[in-house]
Amino acid sequence: MIGDVPSDGFVRFLKGVRLFPGAREWPYAVENSDRIAAHWQERHAQTPQMWDGRMLLAHGLEFRDGHVHGQLMEVNYSAYLFWRENGYGDRSVFNIFGSALVLSADGAAMVGVMGKTTSWPGHQYPPGGSLERGDAGPDGHIDVSACLRRELFEETGLRADGLEEGDLLVAGAGQSVAVVQVFHSPQTAGELLQQVSRWIGKQAEPELEAVRFVRRFSEMENVPSEPWAQKLLQFVLPR
Repeated sequence: MIGDVPSDGFVRFLKGVRLFPGAREWPYAVENSDRIAAHWQERHAQTPQMWDGRMLLAHGLEFRDGHVHGQLMEVNYSAYLFWRENGYGDRSVFNIFGSALVLSADGAAMVGVMGKTTSWPGHQYPPGGSLERGDAGPDGHIDVSACLRRELFEETGLRADGLEEGDLLVAGAGQSVAVVQVFHSPQTAGELLQQVSRWIGKQAEPELEAVRFVRRFSEMENVPSEPWAQKLLQFVLPR
């Protein structure tokens, strides 16, 4: 549970986010350090472009008074990947991250197709990325808005200041929780597709293989995706 929200999937409107990074060490990572190292060696051999950087995971996460509150701890990506790919052994921890949902002027939602150099090639969901300690604002809290705007630009070349800001949502399922900023573009899906495709084509190792635009939720059925993304698109798109 996150507050009073069922962990099997949800979407809610948000007023804001209060996430604060602390100094806590992750007991799960310490207890499984040898297995994490072996797993990373195997996965990195499969996809050598992956980098074992630092990221933030949440504990004590709750939804209260329209805000998401939680403490964050810094972990290695290899520890996160082991946790994710081995049944989420520590259920007290959540992967909370920023996501940008761009809606075209003609009513389509932009979905990224993850590239071959990532840990989830072919999976489809809106652009976004993990939180990092460097995303902390002047008050010490993590600026999720800045994070998701940065990820949107890096992955698609789209600048948030050229888009109209819409609703702020939280979408989650299981141990994944996305803070989602909806953006409305003045461009049509076709125009956005051309622009983003040019951007991706210039990248030596793009995070996204491509983008696609979906107008109805039924278009996301039977494609590799994530439960939180399915919940989100079901919420914003007609059937």
